[in-house]
Formats: sequence, C-alpha cells, structure tokens
Amino acid sequence: MADSYTSFLASLGNLVLQANYLGEALIDLVWVGKRQNGAELISEVRDKTLGDLVELVVKGSYDEFDGLGLAKDLESLKPLLKKALKERNAFIHASWTFRDDETVDRWRLPREGKKRRGERLRLSIDDVETAIEAIDAAREAAEELYDQAVEQRPPPARGGVLTEDGTYTPIGSKS
Repeated sequence: MADSYTSFLASLGNLVLQANYLGEALIDLVWVGKRQNGAELISEVRDKTLGDLVELVVKGSYDEFDGLGLAKDLESLKPLLKKALKERNAFIHASWTFRDDETVDRWRLPREGKKRRGERLRLSIDDVETAIEAIDAAREAAEELYDQAVEQRPPPARGGVLTEDGTYTPIGSKS
C-alpha cells in the first residue's frame, strides 16, 4: 500500500478517535446536565451511538444549565454537534476504494435528502482533516460547557463498579 494510503488510513483512525472523545464529552454533559448519579447515567447512555448522544444533548431539557446561566452556551453547542455528527457519519458509514493513481474514492448511501442513490466522491487527507476539525470543535465546546457547569456546581458522584449482571455499586458503599 502506498504511503499516501497509509496516511489516509491514519487520518481515518484519528477521526474515529476524535469522535469517541466527543462521545465521552457528551456523556459528561448528560451527567452534569441531568445531575445523575453513576447508575442513572449508565442506564441513560448504555448502548447509545454517537448520534443517540447528540440527540440526548440537542433535544434534551437541561434545567441545570439554565439555572447556572449556561443555556445560551448549550444552545450554541447544538449546531456544532449536528455538524460534527454529519461529518463523522460521512466518513464512518462509507466504503473506500484505493485507486492505482493514489486517489481515494468514498462511496456511501446518504440517509437524508432527496438523493437515495449511492454517492461516490474522490477525497483526500485534507477532507478527513476538515471533518476532524469539526468534530474537535464540538468536543472542545462540550468540554468547555462541562467545565463551566462543574465549576459552579459539582455533579453527583459518578464512580462505581458495574458487575456482569448489570448491578451498579457506587464507590464507598457497603454491599
């Protein structure tokens, strides 16, 4: 495989990692926004995709942010999350063809819009990096909102142990 393909695949791997970091930041926002303990949080976010987590934040009602004067910050985060999810999905839900001329084609079937046929695009590492920037901007904004909320009012304890049978035991409790 040519070096350009290796670099392209490394960029795709970075995109996956950045999307995972965004998911973790969204879980933190759900936790602090709903003031949930560890068991409630796990129940809320277990088996959620990044799209599901974005929906939780975008469509959720978080009185906690209103009470802390952060409602506008939450509202300004929402379009960043939608853009990050769209960018991420365009790369994750796709098939790739590495051509002899060292170009890369992406094929995908869009979920939305009038176009219901497959879409093929020739892409470069720069396209992947642009998507990563959108994901990273959303993550940074989510982390900043979390930090502002926690600075004003620390959330409930989250640490604990989840057993194989799904039982959650908070750290420090006697079982």
